[in-house]
Amino acid sequence: MSQLAPVDTRIARIATDRDGVVRSTDALAQEISPSSLSRRARAGQLIRLASGIYAPPYAASLAPTRIRATLASCDGLAALAGGAAAAHDGHWKRHVGGTVVLTRGRVPQGKRLPGIVIRSRRDLDIAHVRESHGITTTVPARTCCDLGTTLTKFQIAHVMYEAAYHGALDLELMSGILDRRRGARGVVAARGALQLFDSGSAGTRSASEDRLLDALIALCVPEPIVNTRGSMGGNDIEPDYLWPELRLNIEVDGPWHDKPEIAAADAFRDAALRVEGWRVIRIRTDVIWNDLPSACAIVLRALKARDTDFCR
Repeated sequence: MSQLAPVDTRIARIATDRDGVVRSTDALAQEISPSSLSRRARAGQLIRLASGIYAPPYAASLAPTRIRATLASCDGLAALAGGAAAAHDGHWKRHVGGTVVLTRGRVPQGKRLPGIVIRSRRDLDIAHVRESHGITTTVPARTCCDLGTTLTKFQIAHVMYEAAYHGALDLELMSGILDRRRGARGVVAARGALQLFDSGSAGTRSASEDRLLDALIALCVPEPIVNTRGSMGGNDIEPDYLWPELRLNIEVDGPWHDKPEIAAADAFRDAALRVEGWRVIRIRTDVIWNDLPSACAIVLRALKARDTDFCR
């Protein structure tokens, strides 16, 4: 078995140390010329991802490598941001919509990797970034502020809830960023999320909850209290949607609730609430996705039954 040439060995070591990314500056530090990298790219031994940025074929198509390559191509401070940062940190498990990288410098010219958008943000500060699982991301406080342009306040509140659960949310920093952005796009949603979080709401926990809530809000239904833990029916529970003044609780139930032990716990919980005068209605997720108007009609009828002035 033939051994790697010394240059190839050094390139492989750089790729290993840099999680799949080979920068020409790192290569020069190992006395490897840019032309050596270019020759190997032409031969298919390396894949050029950006100007002066390469990766071995086994790593070039991996999302983390492509993100690292994009960050390395930026001049100065840069970080993965928005929904992609929240997903990378494990604070968001729903659809991301796109990968955004923020840089404090100019957006690099030349080749761009498909699916990754680079935006220049002068307000990106060193206090707004951190290393997370080998990738530089915006800290959750900054991430939640940036999400105001793409997510609802209920969705951002859930990102905040998850970040706080992992001890990673700096509320003071988030408030400060929003204060400096006064009047900018996305601030209203982020501030709304901050208020929800302060009230104890975990935000919406699923795409099904998002879908039904968005539809109800579009119908001008009074905004419910969403996933806010409290003592009800003698138990500590977290209702999905709650209208306390109407003593109405709407639950969104997926297949998980079909399990016998979960169904029994649901029945016990609901019975305790009904004893205290609450009306509890459970709507299946398949109804929300397959017949949204019917799901909304169930909620509207329940609201009208509890408040005859509701539809006037």
